[in-house]
Amino acid sequence: MPSLATFFQARSTTLVTLLLLGGSYLVYILLQHTIKLIRRSQMSRANGCKPVPSYPHKDPIFGLDLFFEGFKLLKTGGFLNRVQERYAFVNGGVHTYSQLLLGERCIQTIEPLNIQAILATKFKDFSLPRRRKNAFQGMFGHGIFTTDGKEWEESRALLRPSFSRSLVGDLKTFESHISKMIARIPRDGSTVDLQELFFMLTLDSGKLLFPYPEGTG
Repeated sequence: MPSLATFFQARSTTLVTLLLLGGSYLVYILLQHTIKLIRRSQMSRANGCKPVPSYPHKDPIFGLDLFFEGFKLLKTGGFLNRVQERYAFVNGGVHTYSQLLLGERCIQTIEPLNIQAILATKFKDFSLPRRRKNAFQGMFGHGIFTTDGKEWEESRALLRPSFSRSLVGDLKTFESHISKMIARIPRDGSTVDLQELFFMLTLDSGKLLFPYPEGTG
């Protein structure tokens, strides 16, 4: 039986290089996965978390069943309804479960206390994944929806006055601005830059915070 050294000597330098690079990448992925599991285990023990139930995938390796289902629903409609139904499908009904997204384990939750921890009480322990930043960057730019840490805190400080009880309750005024934005969206199926429209909506809504006399803005 030929030895490993003999095997490599009989192959071209290019093939050996590709094999070594592929092996190194596989080791890197396994290490990253192991480190992530260890960190999650440590966090779970520190916070007394119970195991998260898993979605019963037809494809238990990459989760392609939900990926293709979601891709189809984005075209035909009903995506959000199906997402809601999945919570009832896991273990007879849960508020939190994990699923696979192209091989990556993700946790889905509608549990109010979990959302409160992520957005408020334990906010600094969480960060936005690169996938979300890339997906939102084109529409929302570099702002509160696509930043973490100090940058997010600065964006939040600018927006905080917009969410006072008196302003949030003024639905009639907001409805007027939103109607103006919707009226600018073409009905013929042509391409539209929604980012520009959202920026304009933000400026219009800002008049509630910093009103100025008509004709000066």
